[in-house]
Amino acid sequence: MASSACPTPLLLLLLLLLPLAAAAASLPPLPLSTASRWVVGADGRRVKLACANWASHLEPVAAEGLSRRGVGDIAARVAAMGFNCVRLTWPTYLATNATLASLPLRWSLERLGMRESVAGVRVNNPGLLDLPLIDVFQEVVSALARNNIMVILDNQMTTPGWCCSTTDGNGFFGDKYFDPEEWLNGLKTMATMFRKTKNVVGMSLRNELRGPYENVSLWYRYMKEGAESVHTANPDVLVILSGLKFDNTLNFVVPNQIHLSFTGKLVFEQHWYGFSDGGNWESQNQNDVCGMVVGFIKNKGLFLLQQGWPLFFSEFGFDMSGTHTGDNRYLTCFLSVAAEMDLDWAIWALQGSYYIREGTLAYDESYGLLSWDWCTARNPSFIKRINSLQSPFQGPGLPNSQEPYNVIFHPLSGLCVVVKSSEALELGPCDESNAWNYTSTHELVLQHTGQCLQVKSVGENAQLGTDCSKSSSKWQLISNSGMHVSTELTKNGTRQCDLPTHPHSWPLHFTHVKDQQHSLGEIVVFRPWQSREASPFPMPKQPRRRSTRYKSTSPLLLLGVSHCRTAGVDMRLVVVWLAAVAVLGLASHGRPAAAAAATTLSTASRWIVDEGGNRVKLACVNWPSHLEPMLAEGLGKQPVGAIAKDVVAMGFNCVRLTWATFMVTNASYSSLTVAQSFQRLNLTESLAAIRVNNPSLAVVSSLGENGVMVILDNHVSKPGWCCGNNDGNGFFGDAYFDPDVWVDGLTKMATMFAAVPSVVAMSLRNELRGPRQNSADWYKYMQRGAEAVHAANPRVVVILSGMSFDNDLAFLNSRQVNVSFAGKVAFEVHWYGFSDGQAWRAGNANQVCARVAASVSRRALYLLDQGWPVFLSEFGVDNRGGNVNDNRYYGCVAAVAADLDLDWALWTLQGSYYLREGVLGLDEVYGVLDWAWCKPRNDTALTRLHALQRPFRGPGLAEAAPYTVMFHPTTGRCVVRRSSSVVQTTLELGSCGEAEAWAYTASQQRLSPRDSPLLCLRAEGAGRPARLGLSCGDELARWSLTSDSKLHLAVNASSSSSSPETSNGGMLCLDVGDDGRSLVTNPCRCLSADNSCDPESQWFKLVTSTRSVAATNTMLAQLPPKLRSWKIRSL
Repeated sequence: MASSACPTPLLLLLLLLLPLAAAAASLPPLPLSTASRWVVGADGRRVKLACANWASHLEPVAAEGLSRRGVGDIAARVAAMGFNCVRLTWPTYLATNATLASLPLRWSLERLGMRESVAGVRVNNPGLLDLPLIDVFQEVVSALARNNIMVILDNQMTTPGWCCSTTDGNGFFGDKYFDPEEWLNGLKTMATMFRKTKNVVGMSLRNELRGPYENVSLWYRYMKEGAESVHTANPDVLVILSGLKFDNTLNFVVPNQIHLSFTGKLVFEQHWYGFSDGGNWESQNQNDVCGMVVGFIKNKGLFLLQQGWPLFFSEFGFDMSGTHTGDNRYLTCFLSVAAEMDLDWAIWALQGSYYIREGTLAYDESYGLLSWDWCTARNPSFIKRINSLQSPFQGPGLPNSQEPYNVIFHPLSGLCVVVKSSEALELGPCDESNAWNYTSTHELVLQHTGQCLQVKSVGENAQLGTDCSKSSSKWQLISNSGMHVSTELTKNGTRQCDLPTHPHSWPLHFTHVKDQQHSLGEIVVFRPWQSREASPFPMPKQPRRRSTRYKSTSPLLLLGVSHCRTAGVDMRLVVVWLAAVAVLGLASHGRPAAAAAATTLSTASRWIVDEGGNRVKLACVNWPSHLEPMLAEGLGKQPVGAIAKDVVAMGFNCVRLTWATFMVTNASYSSLTVAQSFQRLNLTESLAAIRVNNPSLAVVSSLGENGVMVILDNHVSKPGWCCGNNDGNGFFGDAYFDPDVWVDGLTKMATMFAAVPSVVAMSLRNELRGPRQNSADWYKYMQRGAEAVHAANPRVVVILSGMSFDNDLAFLNSRQVNVSFAGKVAFEVHWYGFSDGQAWRAGNANQVCARVAASVSRRALYLLDQGWPVFLSEFGVDNRGGNVNDNRYYGCVAAVAADLDLDWALWTLQGSYYLREGVLGLDEVYGVLDWAWCKPRNDTALTRLHALQRPFRGPGLAEAAPYTVMFHPTTGRCVVRRSSSVVQTTLELGSCGEAEAWAYTASQQRLSPRDSPLLCLRAEGAGRPARLGLSCGDELARWSLTSDSKLHLAVNASSSSSSPETSNGGMLCLDVGDDGRSLVTNPCRCLSADNSCDPESQWFKLVTSTRSVAATNTMLAQLPPKLRSWKIRSL
């Protein structure tokens, strides 16, 4: 039987040149015009329109996404994805209705009830919020110009709203809202407005003409008038004419009958979606459908290219989730046509979501290039796939081409066949494709080589050969799609497959498979056909976890009873809250870290330990759930599972999850569903966003195995922001702080989570404060609360806070708590820069650090020496980086946290709030996540925490004898040694996991590598690198802890000739070089008095550690054997 070998599907393209031009980094020579079927620049060279549609025509009359990302960020994202233009939509009323055009963006959103979108614009685009809508539109165009993005203005509708239907009154000339004169006036106004705007290169006269009134005669009349009106007002722009029947057909057009007063500016446009062809893509053979539909498209519009007129496919698109079979098949067909014809195009759509669409708030655009949150590409694999079509294959003015040739394009991957070696062919970037000639005798010959494409047998790699007369070197385009490149295989002269007997089968075809020997690409091999494959075009998998919008049901474990139900916005808040804890518990399932595996914690002296008595360091982040909505912040921004995974990815092993007492004790709160809670606060947009991101919360029966630990923190009684002296939530007996209700709430929460192993601790109350506070009541009620929690859930550690906003535990120095249980009590303290007002900014940082650190020690940290764990449950900084007070404070608190190896919880996870102190969408500048919860707000600030996330010492960590680590608190890095030989070694800042083990004796003031005691750290002079040396007896090797903070490591260089110019009495301090990495010495600065300078780069803390030391090629090992036995003495 005969056997035909063909790819899935490969397409031969006749091109005028290669390599492909790169995506434009700058605007082409403008203005644009047309030359035959091509769009060209002012220099006559082809300009390919590779555009994205950006909607700005819906009810708010503003470009979508301005409440989610900065307009400059969005424009930059367009450029980064490789698009060189945007088709920016607008409604006629924006240009013709002065009241609408002058309406400030704030009012436009508020009139639609979108107060939360107002808050989002205030954060992300504050300069646009109070601009008139028409000015906002112009600012969007300007932002695109700054990113070298061309703009095509598309008149989408007359009245603002979603497009399109046959009965919406916007379909055709004479419809209810489609007055031709008003339309012409709008076109003229917009053309005039952007006459001097360089990057506005075209105007599309009207989107998707349709409806019962459409007819050819009126089309000719008014489209001609519109074209003339635009050209008269702005002769630089291309004039783009759409067709009828939702812009699916231009078959009635005879271009020569469109008599215009101008030439070289006319372009036609057409739309093509998978749904335009009904359900054929899913129900029928895709080769047949592709061939049939392409035939229709050619008759409806592509014929214009052959007649010498540019045709712009101004809308195509697909469901980017990758789960829609019909769309996946359609897309492969479309891309093959777009490549073969080298079309200009615009994909629908840029936006990942809408302010409002067809009455639905925060509508998720599954066709969007961007994710719902506008943070990332919804489907990164598609961006790579479309990349080859963003640059022209052919056209006027393209360089380096003497004659046309072919490339072999694979539309399923967006790659081309490339020759990487003489042994195999691969799929690779099309700008690396080779030039092929497809001969009249059906050989595929590699240009100028005489080698042709061949195959020996099924399953073997496609190869190049020189004998092109064989039947296996003859390639034909078969199947109705015309995209199968087929050859015949014979055995002993007999055909191996009779294709006509298998009309519904897929013949042998190319497929691409991973090959370990060819990591740069994918090998083209042969595979046998399978009968009637359900989906010959493999569907791409969901590309990004955050974009996953799913519904699921799982068993709900609540108080030991298993129920099967769906958790969503109609579930009671307390159950949804339990679900969030469940997801946290499962977020890092399978992590090897001991901390993640801990399920039951206890205390051993000052340490938190697991069941085996090994240290578990709490490296936590706060996640509030205590404000008015009573739901964990951010569930309207991201799926709860994605947030939990971000917690793990950022290195935290636990979450301090806050809650309000009334959530479980007050029926008017505890009976609320999520929907009811948000509706009563008029948080309708957040509720809509939760429906998108968290339509159902799966609560599972097994929680927290190898997951994120959770500390439940009773933050307030009445839900709301904390804390004020007079907010009624401060101390026992305050208006909302009934001790009996509080104990009842603790009992209920402890009971609820008794069977949830990820809940490892409960904090009894956050920041006790106010005029009522006193130690007698503190002992009375805190001991009562501790007993209640322990009785209900003896597994958890009970954490007791102090008074004065949790800054004061000094009263425990004279009287300790008295409870009936042991090994389960810890204390917590808070420490912020603002706890001391503006002292850090106004004072000398060294003096302030010494004073404040001593105060915190006297008030709380002294308990460590008494054998009690102290949890720094809140500290944090303004992550924008410009707060001097916080910046100076951080180096000090980090030094203390490292020195004492504290357990801690950073304030805070959330990048924003649903509602805080009456402000919608408030931006939390202390948040580790950005406002949209997309990414870390400040990568540098996050990175410097990593060293504190691992324990330096403690029970079970006696991996090495105690040694000293030189920790640099400002960067969160440690001094490491890089050496290649005994004479070539450098000291620099690096990961504390690679830290050098030092020995330091205060009496000798000598710093030596523990494994190389012959050597010592030496200063070589001001501005010079600090080095290891053998001369250790002089002043340049004697390091004292200088300044009040004891964070400066200094030598006295006053007698050294190498440092004649030093201040501060000739003291040189260890410092970080200008490269941010190298270790140098510089004159000590800011030692006292001066409050205008920042000493943080010279701050180093000598930290004791017992964890294993990273393996190094020691200096001692590199010395000659006879030197290794030398005795050490002072020099």
